[in-house]
Amino acid sequence: MLTNRTHPSTEFKYLTVSHLEKKWGLYITNAGHVVRGAHHKKEKGKHPSTHTFTWQKGRVLSEFQLIYLVNGMGIFESKSVGRFSIKAGDVVVLFPNEWHRYKPDAAQVWESYFIGANGLMLENLQQNHFLDPKAPRFTIGFNQKVLNFFLEILDMVQTEKTGYQMIAAGILAQLLGEVYTLNKKMQHLGDKRERRFQLAKVIFLKNIHKNLAAEEVAKELGISYSLFRKEFKAFSGFSPNDYFIDLKISKAKAMLLQKDVLVKEIAYRLGFSSDQHFCKVFKKRVGVSAGAFRQQRIL
Repeated sequence: MLTNRTHPSTEFKYLTVSHLEKKWGLYITNAGHVVRGAHHKKEKGKHPSTHTFTWQKGRVLSEFQLIYLVNGMGIFESKSVGRFSIKAGDVVVLFPNEWHRYKPDAAQVWESYFIGANGLMLENLQQNHFLDPKAPRFTIGFNQKVLNFFLEILDMVQTEKTGYQMIAAGILAQLLGEVYTLNKKMQHLGDKRERRFQLAKVIFLKNIHKNLAAEEVAKELGISYSLFRKEFKAFSGFSPNDYFIDLKISKAKAMLLQKDVLVKEIAYRLGFSSDQHFCKVFKKRVGVSAGAFRQQRIL
């Protein structure tokens, strides 16, 4: 599964949390984006000893951690549930004081996002079995809305602006609600509809350089646009058109990190009618101009 994202390579950060931030009831302890594969550089920096592990020994954390696998597949094992396979589109929850281990399939590129957190809210979700060590996997597929939540929190963790913990806690609460709900929907929706959804994402991705109408995708799938829109939103949380625009904007963010790529070229390569149209859409979606976004990230 391919993704277009803001963070193109492995990065992570572990936080020192104040007493006041802990009193809020939900707080972030770490966040990161991991890419592993033959053509990717080794990680910069080191994880603390409390978070490193080998497959032979596994590890035990003192926090909750959410891992969203967006590329690749692998094996996960924990004390409560034993061993099972994980694949792109799975969110795995790690629990405090719960032994676990996992490893990627070496034949594929592994890409995941993770958020570590603690607080009374998470403890309450576990006590009421919304989060359960015996069922740590949530299958949600590739969901741009969920990915955006991970990206927002990762950005906040990197900059640590005043009050970021409280704001990030709110986003994390939304993320948890979205993951829980999507997993329930996936359990009730049939395989045929899921295959259509996955195929639609592939069609959108292949045509990211075009001005593709959602109606054309529905036609290619052999269903009505109204049904396609309903199913697509149930799986992704976005309308097909909004998803396609978000896909383009996510790709544009990654391209803006390359200093030698002109904004006009980005607009052309992503199928916008003009660079003015691209800049208007980008600012509406992101909240800042493309130029300001580039300056903030590169400096």
